[in-house]
Amino acid sequence: MDWDDLRYFLSILRSGGITRAAKRLGVTASTLYRRLDSLEESLGVRLIERGGRGVTLTAAGEELLRTAEEMDRSAEAMLNSLAGRDLEPAGSVRITAPDDLSEIVLFPILKAFQQRHPKITVELINDNRFLNLTRREADIALRPTRQPPENLLGRRLARVAAAGYIAADLPDAPFDRLQWLAWDEGLGPEVTQRWLQENVGPERVRLRLNSMRSLAEAAGQGLGAAFLPCRIGDADPRLKRVVEPREDWSVDLWLLTHPGLRSVARIRLVSDAIFEALRTQRAAFAGEAA
Repeated sequence: MDWDDLRYFLSILRSGGITRAAKRLGVTASTLYRRLDSLEESLGVRLIERGGRGVTLTAAGEELLRTAEEMDRSAEAMLNSLAGRDLEPAGSVRITAPDDLSEIVLFPILKAFQQRHPKITVELINDNRFLNLTRREADIALRPTRQPPENLLGRRLARVAAAGYIAADLPDAPFDRLQWLAWDEGLGPEVTQRWLQENVGPERVRLRLNSMRSLAEAAGQGLGAAFLPCRIGDADPRLKRVVEPREDWSVDLWLLTHPGLRSVARIRLVSDAIFEALRTQRAAFAGEAA
């Protein structure tokens, strides 16, 4: 059965005749007769008695009318619901990001976003691990990485540079006398961890931590020098550089999501808001704003 035939059938009944329905729909009466014949042929029953004045339904026509009106009401309700959702996206969006990116980078973006879209709730998961977006452990991931997973949709946001920092109020000291802060074994950026192992003896590592935010705070309070992203170290007035950035210490910052979520309005809105805000901070991430 052609669903358009059913729509024409309803229009004939609501208009009180084929001539009126044809005028209302902007088609010829012969088109409506042809549509009605097609509908009756597909169902194998007569729906409207031919001849006479007005519209006279057969028993089968009356039964189809009840079903068709119910379908029409359901379709209208569905369209109204979908249109409302499109105009006012709502629901929950789960974002995963390292703690330093959440607190320093995402919080201001999310504050502005929630003022524009109050019906979207953001769940922010601070985690240095890659959560599985395929299993919907998160909808969006903000990650510094050199090689994002191939099964995810990704947008490169910025080049993230790193440098060595120490508390600004500490006196200058020769490099071989600096005391250092480092990540716990097996954690943190591999390239800077390797550099520390090759250039700093274990006796000069004063404290180990498992969080970039804690590492920055410890350095700011004078507990030792630390490798930090320039976006964090340069923005903290308590810190100064003691080791300049190197290209081989840099990684890319990616905004990742699952391909199956690309058309979900609320996720697209959150992703676009993060992308547009962070693309203006590329110089800071690259360590060029110091």
